[in-house]
Amino acid sequence: KTGKSFLVLQMALAVASGSPFLGFRTTKGPVLYCALEDSRSRLSKRISLLADDERDVLENLYLLNEMRGLDGEGLPVLSEWMSLHKPRLVVVDTWGKAKPSGDSRKNAYERDVEIVSEVKRLADRHECSVLLVHHEKKGGSRENDWLESLSGSMGLTATVDGILSLKRGRGENRGVLRRSGRDFEEDSDLALTWKEPGWECLGDASEVFLSEERRRILQTVRDAGEPVS
Repeated sequence: KTGKSFLVLQMALAVASGSPFLGFRTTKGPVLYCALEDSRSRLSKRISLLADDERDVLENLYLLNEMRGLDGEGLPVLSEWMSLHKPRLVVVDTWGKAKPSGDSRKNAYERDVEIVSEVKRLADRHECSVLLVHHEKKGGSRENDWLESLSGSMGLTATVDGILSLKRGRGENRGVLRRSGRDFEEDSDLALTWKEPGWECLGDASEVFLSEERRRILQTVRDAGEPVS
């Protein structure tokens, strides 16, 4: 419940309308948003809250609440749709709802690599970004590397081109968007703030949080009546 679905819906709406996403430029084009854990009415309500101009967005936005698993049957169906509509972005929210079981003779890592590689080949073939929305392990990860917090095996992180991870404490309005990928020009963490509804980017997380800490220290010193240089 960190707000992942709102974040990726904002991304979908931005690409569909050609407007910036978190301050970053997008290329306008068709978007397929597969909201596999949300009802049509809930999705419509969120779009009306987030979209500045629904008519402009809906010209390029295609919505699904159900889809076939992305296996030998579902992938050809999706590929045919992509050939017809030439999307810039396909969002599968969530990956767990569309992920096939894979070959039971292989271990979890091998199955994830095999399954996700098929999706990646589909994206590359159609020159389209495919975003798989996934959960993290309950309680996060005990490892220092935040990539270890992703649910399932490391086969997923080893196969995809890029990973975004949204972190937000329970009841907090601030979040951190972590980035890692082969094609990212920058991969520093981004500080986000919840603006009811939706997310807004405040900039580089280290700079934002450092500035806030400085302000807190200065305010504490002022409250104590100490001179500030």
